[in-house]
Amino acid sequence: MKKSTLQVSAEPDITSEPLHELIRHSAKQLIAAVVEAELEAMLNAVLTMGVMPSSVTVICHSVQQRVAAMAVSARHIHR
Repeated sequence: MKKSTLQVSAEPDITSEPLHELIRHSAKQLIAAVVEAELEAMLNAVLTMGVMPSSVTVICHSVQQRVAAMAVSARHIHR
């Protein structure tokens, strides 16, 4: 019997396909937009409750910056 030459890859190399890159990029943009919208809604809800606006705004702004940074850096990550 011949020895098999079949090789199994745990993760196929699909990162070079343009369609895969487009879908990946679009998904990351969509996730960032959803997180930003949820954060804005939360901030508006908290502000209507009368919580100290300055502290809440600083926290939310920090989270928005982190989400934006993740979206930008994710574009440059190639697996």
